[in-house]
Amino acid sequence: MNDSIQKAIIYVGILFLVAALFIYIAELRTGKQDKNLRLRYLSALVMVPTALASVYFGGLLFEIFVFLLSVLCTREFMVLVGVWQHQAYRLVTIFSLLILVVASVLDPLQSASGFHPFYAVLVPLIMIVLSVPIFLRSYQGMVLRELTTIFALLYFGWFSAHLILLRNLEGGLGLTTFLLVVVAVNDVAAYGAGRLFGAHRLIAEISPKKTWEGFFGGMVGSVVASLSFSFLAPQLSVTSVLMAGFLIAVTAPFGDLVVSVIKRDMNKKDSGDIIPGHGGLLDRTDSLIFSAPNFYYFVFLVESCFK
Repeated sequence: MNDSIQKAIIYVGILFLVAALFIYIAELRTGKQDKNLRLRYLSALVMVPTALASVYFGGLLFEIFVFLLSVLCTREFMVLVGVWQHQAYRLVTIFSLLILVVASVLDPLQSASGFHPFYAVLVPLIMIVLSVPIFLRSYQGMVLRELTTIFALLYFGWFSAHLILLRNLEGGLGLTTFLLVVVAVNDVAAYGAGRLFGAHRLIAEISPKKTWEGFFGGMVGSVVASLSFSFLAPQLSVTSVLMAGFLIAVTAPFGDLVVSVIKRDMNKKDSGDIIPGHGGLLDRTDSLIFSAPNFYYFVFLVESCFK
């Protein structure tokens, strides 16, 4: 284990202690125990080390981790909109997610020849989805099922697979850990600032509990975290690290809001109930999934321009 990762583990441990202190202060203010908040904290104690361990070991373990993440999130989404029960779309979706993960693994190996499997597979996969009604000889409800499946492939499959592309970059271990930590800090800081100081609703029609105070609290948290964990991304300058912090501060809440729109439309509070205190897996990973491609292309652009 290199020094940077050891340092990151210590910092993450400190963040957990700070979060525990926040819970204690919040309960002192209200004068009662917040069982939901405690449950969220305990769930995070399991999820964060699991995610970081898969990133650290990389290779097949991380690729399986991303595949399972994309499948479970896609399942929650398709159950939410009422498409998962259709077996043909379910099988096509899982197959397509697997192809996207394989393509993301092969892409760095083939890119030197000018061929990029990660982008090339998108068109045939979408064509396969569009062809399903023809083989089923059924058209009723087709538009909803087609658009839902394509959306799931792009958002939860293609976006998620950028985590593998990021991990396979030179210095990918540090970059992927950096992304996970900054997104997590953004989420915690936004939640804490909103809970303590929230007064002005961000977009009440979509997410009534989100506030401008929470948004800016998350932004401050992202910037501070990006600077604190900059040792994980030595290839980025201080300016680039700051820009990455601001980028994640914007993309992370947008990922959350996109899923909130879907849940609002379906009259659901959570995407599922797999994680105690949090709801569905999608409720906890939407920000990361939305931020992954943005951060990957940001790093790619920085390295291309300043190599």
